[in-house]
Amino acid sequence: MFINLSIFEKHGFYSPNYEKVVPGEGMPLPDNPEKKGDLRIRFNIQFPKKLSGDQKLSIERAFFG
Repeated sequence: MFINLSIFEKHGFYSPNYEKVVPGEGMPLPDNPEKKGDLRIRFNIQFPKKLSGDQKLSIERAFFG
């Protein structure tokens, strides 16, 4: 199943294993299928050990224009 859900946040950066909770967008509750639980999203972020100069420049441009 594919869920199209947009989440916009304008603060900080996420660290590895950060967990975002979206209230009311999870699985239906067993005792009341009309209601949904919370959707929990865990971000599995892997940072590179090394970056070339060009890669660093590309990242800088992506974040800061």
